[in-house]
Amino acid sequence: MPPTAPAWSAPTHRHTGQAQGDETAPTLYWRGAGAKTFHIDYAFIPDQWLPRLENVTVGSSPDWIESGLSDHVPLVLDLSDT
Repeated sequence: MPPTAPAWSAPTHRHTGQAQGDETAPTLYWRGAGAKTFHIDYAFIPDQWLPRLENVTVGSSPDWIESGLSDHVPLVLDLSDT
C-alpha cells in the first residue's frame, strides 16, 4: 500500500475564521482605471504544523502598493520552532 500523503491546510482561513472567498484583507491591488482589490495569494502548510501557527499577517498597502514596490502585498506566516 502506498504511503498516505500529508494533509495540507490554508492557515490564513483557520487563523482568521474567514471562509475562502470571504477574506477581508486584500493581497492584490489592481491599478489604473477600474482599480479593484482581491485576496488571491494563499499559503499552505501541512496539517501537523497547524499547532505551531502563531500569527498570519497581510502586508500593508502603504508599505508595498503606495511605495510602488509591487501590486501584491506579502502574506506572512509566523510559526513557532516546536
